[in-house]
Formats: sequence, C-alpha cells, structure tokens
Amino acid sequence: MTEPSQKSRRRKWLPHALGAGVSALLLFLGGAAAEFLSDEVKARVKPYNKYILGFFIVVALWETFRAVLAVREPEEEEIATSQTGLSIGNNNQGNVQFAGGNVMATDTQGDVVGHDKIVQGDAVAGNKIININHPPALLNPLHQLPAALELVGRDDDINELLAKLDHGGVTISASVQGQGGVGKTALALVLANRLQAKYSDAQFWLDLQGVTNPLTPAQAMAHVIRAYHPEAQLPADEAALGVIYRSVLHEKKALLLWDNARDKAQIEPLRPPDGCVMIVTSRQQFALPWLHAKALKVLPRHQSIALLRKLAERISDAADRIAELCGDLPFALTLAASAIAETPNLTVTRYIEKLAAQRLQTLDGVAASLRLSYELLSASQQEHWRALSVFPVTFDEAAAAAIWNIEADAANAVLSELIKFSLVEFDDQKRRYHLHDLAREFARDCTNDTVRARFSLRHATHYCAVLGEAKALYRQGNEAVVQGLRLYDQEHENILTGQARVALHRTQDRQAAQLCIDYTNSGAFVVELRLHPRKRILWLTDALAAA
Repeated sequence: MTEPSQKSRRRKWLPHALGAGVSALLLFLGGAAAEFLSDEVKARVKPYNKYILGFFIVVALWETFRAVLAVREPEEEEIATSQTGLSIGNNNQGNVQFAGGNVMATDTQGDVVGHDKIVQGDAVAGNKIININHPPALLNPLHQLPAALELVGRDDDINELLAKLDHGGVTISASVQGQGGVGKTALALVLANRLQAKYSDAQFWLDLQGVTNPLTPAQAMAHVIRAYHPEAQLPADEAALGVIYRSVLHEKKALLLWDNARDKAQIEPLRPPDGCVMIVTSRQQFALPWLHAKALKVLPRHQSIALLRKLAERISDAADRIAELCGDLPFALTLAASAIAETPNLTVTRYIEKLAAQRLQTLDGVAASLRLSYELLSASQQEHWRALSVFPVTFDEAAAAAIWNIEADAANAVLSELIKFSLVEFDDQKRRYHLHDLAREFARDCTNDTVRARFSLRHATHYCAVLGEAKALYRQGNEAVVQGLRLYDQEHENILTGQARVALHRTQDRQAAQLCIDYTNSGAFVVELRLHPRKRILWLTDALAAA
C-alpha cells in the first residue's frame, strides 16, 4: 500500500479510536471518583449509576466498532476501484486502464489508442496525466443518407433532375413536389444516392416535419453545424446562425436532403453555398430562382402494373384492375401489393372486391396521408376543397366558380392555393383541374349529405347551362357545329353525372325536377348525335316523370 493510502486510512480510524479511549477513561474515572464522594451524595447519585455507566459503555463500544469499520473500509474501496473505478498496470507495451469494467489502452508514450467507456477525473497514462472530466466529442455524423429504395419507373424524372443538377459550374438545387403518397421521398433518396459520389464530403438528411410539427430553419441549420462541431454553443438569432451554417459548408462538396418541407419560407434560408447541392421534397408547390421544381405525378398505368407484379407476383393479370382502383398512386399500389403478398389466404379476387367496395378503408394509410394534407388547409380552403368532390372527372375554372358561387377571379385564387398544397392537379395544356380519385373520395367522406346535395345541385345547374351553350353553337352551323360537339365531348362525364343526380332527386326537389326537364331541352340536336338511343329514352322518361 502506498504512503498516501496509509495516511488516508489513519485519518479515517484514528478519531473513532480516540473517542473509544476517552469514553473508557471517563468510565474508569467515574467509578474511581465515587470513592471520594460523601455518603449523602452517593445516596443521591446511586439510582442513576447504572444509566451513567451504561451510557459510557455504549459510547465506548460504538466508537470501537466505528474504528474497526474505518480500518476495513480502504480495502473494500480498493476492490471496488479495480471493478468500477480506475486502476493502472504497467508493462512493456504501455498502460491498461479499467473504467467501469471497460478497457482503455494507451501506448508506450501514454496516448490513448482505444476505449470502450470513459470515466470522470484525471488519469495517468504512461508518462502523462490526462484529464477526462468531459467525454470526447462524438464522431461527426457527416454521411446520413438512408439506403435508397429500388424504384419501378421514374427513370425520366430522375434523368431530368440529374441533368438540371449538373448545370455547368452553377449550383442548382431541386425540389420534388406532389401529393402525399406519390413517391417524392423514394425518388429523392434515389437521386441523392446517385449524387453522393460527387458530393463526397458530407450527405445530410433531415425530416423537416412539414405536415405535423415543422422544424424552424434555425433547427435545420443547427443539425448541419453540429455534425461538424457537436459541442459548439450556437446563437439563438437565425441570421447569425445562417452565417455559421454557410461558413461550415464553405468549399465543401456536401449534399443536403430536406425531406417533407412545409413551404418556401422554411426552405429559403437553407440555401447552401456554391459547391453544395440541396434536394427538397414537399407537398406544397413553390418556386425559388435557384431551385428547380419538379411536380411528381402518379405513375403511368404500365409502370403501376409492373410495380404491383414486382411486389406480389400472384397479382398477375389482375394488376390492371388494382392499379385502376389505386389511382396509380405509388403508396396505394404498395399497400395493395403488400396486403396480397403478406396474406396468402386472401385471394386476389376477394381483395379486389373489398378494395372496390371500400377503397379508403382498405388503403387506410392513404387516408391518413390525405388527412395530413387536408389539415394544413384553413377552414375556408377545406370547405372549397370538399365541394370539388362533386366533379367526377376534370373541370375548368368556370365550373369551380359555379360550385363555390363566387366570381371567376376569386375562384382562380382559391384553386391556386389548393394547387400549392398538391390537393388539386392542373393540366397546363388543357387548362383543366382535377382531384385524384382517392382524394375525391376522401373529400366526399368529409362532407355531410345536406352540403353535398347543395353542391350537387349547383353542379347539375352549371352543366345544364354548358349543354345549352353546346346547343347554341350547333345551331349557328358551319364551324360552330364542330365547336358545339367538341364542348359536349369535353364535358360529357360531367353532363351525364349532372343529369343523373337531378333525375334521382326529382321527386323530392322542385328545382331538381325542373333541371331534369331542362337537360332534355338544352341538349336538343347535340344529344341526338352523341347519346345512345337507349340513353336518350331514359332522359326523356325522366323528363316526363319530372313534368
């Protein structure tokens, strides 16, 4: 045992030994002193003698016991230290330190060459004293990309984005936008994994939680900064943090994948310096000068079929019907194929019947995804979006204005907002809008019967008027005949749906009964060329009953 250890032990047991000795001495003196007292005093004290003597005996024994424990305690501490503390052994190869049952080895110069666990305090390592009051910094997490999923299709989309991102010496970033479940994240991960060799310094990935609890730009920047400097004390001011963010990425070849962004305001401060590239996914559609936006659509039908057969081979010839019921939405296709692949006792025919009867209940993940987008809307936007579920197919701006009972300019503004949230799709060439099949069903389920009946009546009224326009063009003759027929063909599904709705309610609603008659009159000449005779007979029968 070393001299400091002996002194430490002495300091622990000596006070107790002295206490025991003093108590014994007082006990002896108390017994001897009684002989010098008078008989009168002895008589008074005698009843208490046993208590006084007992007290000194207990104190002496207690102090003796404490001294013995103090003598034994250092030996137990040394054993504990060898198990959970720090002990050092020297050999020709260096030092080995045991900390909490784990080994930390040092070389012959005393430098730490490996450890499992670090303890607090100073430790001797060879000819050095090292302070380990603070654990060392964590390894910098600079390569964070998850593995990419194998995509079916999307080759054209990936090649387009790769071409945009490789734009000479100018750094162009990309934004993959679209509705929930369209496959934005899967495509972004494939894109990022293909680019990581070019941006080899670092690859960052972070879910910005845009549809639940959006992170602030400051939180996203801190994620990057702490990868390089995990112990840095960062400023609270976003502008000051932005300076540090750009500084740590300066002259770095880094890739940043921001998944699930909320909007432009969340992304704009995160622009990295030249030399880096940023990939963003978002349900919202937005534009920035340095960001190439790619709106992702549903899969073409042949690619949907290929994806289904790849995920569940026994789907086979039923793939086309399942793809149709899933609206070619990649997430819905994956859910359907997984259900069939994971449930061998479920026949494909039975699954199709179930899917056709209750699409959103069967594809419950899609409904949850749609609800996240829906809850991003304001109450007014939600009402407007629900109203659009009356359209069975595509529609134009005038039709939306008629359903909402507002002016065309106001309808354009509302549609623009809904497009930004990827809840309405827009065909720029045809100037037509539409809801995805599953989104339309979700919106319809969110609407009560009374409100839906009001919107349906407005829909039928508008398309009865459109049928009248087609008739008026037809009666002008010459080229106008073709225009009238083309207008009917464009709105064919909406016209048939409008007539069917008023025919269904003609006995309960006088306005519906009048429209049932008007459809036949407004469509004169045009419906004779476009409707099958059996369908025309039904229209006339409905009009007669309504009259």
